[in-house]
Amino acid sequence: MSIQPQIFFRIIIFSIILIPLTLIAQWSSDPTVNTPICTADNDQLSPAILSDEKGGAYIVWSDHRNEPTLFGGDIFMQRINSDGEAQWTADGMVIYQWAGGQVQPKIVSDGNGGNIIVWRSITGLFDGKLYAQRTDSTGLTLWSGFGMPVCISGVSNYHDMIATSNGGAFISWSRDGDIYAQRIDDTGSPLWTVNGVAICQAVNNQTYTAMAGDGNDGAFLVWKDERAGFSDPNIYAQHIAANGNISWQTDGIGISTNTGFQQDPQILASDNSTAYIAWHDTRNANGDIFAQRIDTSGTISWSAGGLAICSESHDQNNVAIASDGAGGVIMSWTDQRNDQGNIYAQRINAAGTAQWTANGIPVCTAANIQDWSTIIADGSGGVIIVWQDQRAGGQPDIYAQRLDASGTALWTANGVAICTATGEQVLPVLINDGSGGAIISWEDERQGLVQNNIYAQWVDNQGNLAGVVGIEEDKPAHPSEFRLHQNYPNPFNPTTNISFEISNSADVRLDIYDILGRHVANLVNERLPAGEYKYSWKPENLPSGIYYYQLQAGDFQEVKKMILLK
Repeated sequence: MSIQPQIFFRIIIFSIILIPLTLIAQWSSDPTVNTPICTADNDQLSPAILSDEKGGAYIVWSDHRNEPTLFGGDIFMQRINSDGEAQWTADGMVIYQWAGGQVQPKIVSDGNGGNIIVWRSITGLFDGKLYAQRTDSTGLTLWSGFGMPVCISGVSNYHDMIATSNGGAFISWSRDGDIYAQRIDDTGSPLWTVNGVAICQAVNNQTYTAMAGDGNDGAFLVWKDERAGFSDPNIYAQHIAANGNISWQTDGIGISTNTGFQQDPQILASDNSTAYIAWHDTRNANGDIFAQRIDTSGTISWSAGGLAICSESHDQNNVAIASDGAGGVIMSWTDQRNDQGNIYAQRINAAGTAQWTANGIPVCTAANIQDWSTIIADGSGGVIIVWQDQRAGGQPDIYAQRLDASGTALWTANGVAICTATGEQVLPVLINDGSGGAIISWEDERQGLVQNNIYAQWVDNQGNLAGVVGIEEDKPAHPSEFRLHQNYPNPFNPTTNISFEISNSADVRLDIYDILGRHVANLVNERLPAGEYKYSWKPENLPSGIYYYQLQAGDFQEVKKMILLK
C-alpha cells in the first residue's frame, strides 16, 4: 500500500517530539550506574516525582546537606528532561530552607507546566506544621519565599495532596489525631477555614489519610480510624465538596469496621463519581488485601466490609493501586504465601470480579524478599510495577515489571533490574513516560551507610534501560536492511513511538496521513546515515481514528496502520 501526499486543508495544530535513539545521552543502560539526581553531602530522603508533561520529570526530596541532624533538612528539587539531563543547578534547587526539618514532600501539577509541593516542617519529635510552595518550569518559586502555611496549628502529619482545576491543590492530613483538609488556590491562599476544615473528630486517633479527586474539585478522603479502640483500627471515608462541605455523615462512614486491624488505606478515583479503596486487613487472622468501590453519594458497590482481593495463607500487605483504563483497577502488594515476601497483582472490574487468577498472579517470586511495590498505569490497559528486591541477598535493589491487561508479563521474568548498585536502594517512585515506559527515582546508599542520595533511571516500554549502549562485538555496525517497525503502543493516547532502520545513507521522509489520505504530519525530512531511529508523535486536536505512517528512504517505501484512541 502506498499513500501519495494530497493537497487538502492543512491541520496545523499538533505537537511532534523527535527523539533519535543516538541522542539519548544522560540515561545509563547500566543498572549499577544510573543517573544521579543529587549526590550532595549528607542525606537526601523521601523522593517524590511528577511528570513535566514533556517526557521528563520533576523530582523533589528532603535534603540534609545544610543541616545533618535528625530534625534538620530542607526541600530541594531537580527537573530532568527526556534525555535524563538536569535542567537546573547541579544537585537541585532549594525550594525551602529554614531552621528545623522540612520532610515528606508531596508534589502535584499546577496545570500550567509547573508544580505545587507540600511538606511537613518540624523542629522536634512532637511538632509538625504544613507548608506549600509553587514553582514554574524553570524552578522559580511563585509564592512567598518561606512557603504558604497550610496548617500551623497543632501537630500535623500523614498528609496527602491532589491537584485542582484552578491551578491550586486539595490537601488532607492528620492533626492532633483528627482528619483535616484545605483547598488552596493558584496563589497559595486558603479557600476554606484557616488551618483547615475538620473532616473527622471522632474519639481516639485518625491517621494515614489518602485522597482522590472527584472530577469536580471535590475529593474522596480515606483514613485509618481508631474510634473503636487502638487494637481495632478500621477504615473510614468522607467526601468533601469543592466548597469544603462534607457530603456524608459527620466523622465519615465506615468502609470496613470488621474485627482485627484494617489499615494502610489506598484510594484511586475511577471516574467523576466513584473511587476504589484498598487496604491491609487482618479479620482472618493473617493479613489479607480487601477493597471497596464507593460513589459520591456514599453508596458502596460491593459486600459490606469490603471484597477480598487476596486471602491466601500468611500475610499480604503494602497494597498499591492503579487504573486499568477500563473502569476497573489493578492492585499490587507484598505477599508472603511462599514464606517470603514476593510481589503479586490482581485486576478487578467495576462489578468486583477478579479478571486474573484468584488471589492474584505472581509478578516476582525471586529468591529472598521483594516488597514495597508502587504501581502506575501504562496507558495501554496494563501497569508498570516497581519494588525493592533482595534477591541478591543483603541490601535491597530496585526491580520493575510491566503487565498487560491480561496479566501477562511483558518484560524479563521476575522483573528488569533497574538498580543493582552497591548499598541499599529503597522507596522507589515512578511516573509514566507517556510511551509505555517509566522514569523511576529512589533513595540510594551506594556512597556508604552515612549518605543517602537520589538517583533515577528511565526504562522504555520494552523493558530496556534506555541510555547509551556500546556496539556489541558480534553486532553489525549498522542494519543490513531497510525496515519500518509497527508503532508502539498501538492503539495509543497521547504518544506513540515509530522506529525504523536504514542500511545505508539515504534521503528519508516519515509522514503521517489520516484515513482519507490527507497529510497531517511530517516527522522526518532529511538525509540520514545508516542506523536505527525512533521518533515519537504526540498529536493534538486530532480526532480518534485510524492513521497511516509512511517511510520513504531512497527506493524503499513502506506503510503501516496505527490507531489513536482518545
